[in-house]
Amino acid sequence: MGDTMNPGILYIKGLTNKWILPKVYHRVYNYESPIVQEAERFMEKIEPEPKHVQQVTLISQLLFREMQPWHHLTEHESYLLTAASLLHDIGWVRSPSGLGHHRHSGQMIREFSWESLSEEEVVWVSLIARYHTKNIPVADDDTYFEKLPESAQRLVTINSALIRIADALDHSHRAIVKELSIEKAGAEYVCRVEASGHLSSEVKKCAQRSDLFEKTFDHPFRLENS
Repeated sequence: MGDTMNPGILYIKGLTNKWILPKVYHRVYNYESPIVQEAERFMEKIEPEPKHVQQVTLISQLLFREMQPWHHLTEHESYLLTAASLLHDIGWVRSPSGLGHHRHSGQMIREFSWESLSEEEVVWVSLIARYHTKNIPVADDDTYFEKLPESAQRLVTINSALIRIADALDHSHRAIVKELSIEKAGAEYVCRVEASGHLSSEVKKCAQRSDLFEKTFDHPFRLENS
């Protein structure tokens, strides 16, 4: 696989690099969405670690599609997760120490002049990015979340649960996760991961970040390195 963009398969230039295995291609849909394109342009202007956020974006989309039988969200709603994944770390620009960067990411997304998102969708994307780490979304934690209708709260919660796992699966920023699958096995969800290196850091972080997933889907989450 070369470094040339394959139109109609992958939308993020970084995802065509050699560190992505060809067999994930069939799992990533055609992204010609203006939302995705605009989010990528925004990310490219400001993100110091594009490889990390592109990896998180890929993993979040694999998780989204693997969990489709249980969350029933739409393809359009996956674009919102993509935008949030691409932009979840931009808050580091305002907080080089990392302290509160998730809140800054949400704020910067709301401040951006979006052409492809409605006003309410901007809020949803900002909250998904904001909740990629630290607190989980609850009504008394964030006034933006509190004001959302129940259906929007569900959308934000599900996508936040997925981005938290996705970010944890690239905790070392080495882009070592190459493929994953999820199945419901008894009373738990089992996520089987193929990786090109040791996942010790990712396993530890997943144990911390699976809290919202388990609350949302009402079953434990277990990671296996296949």
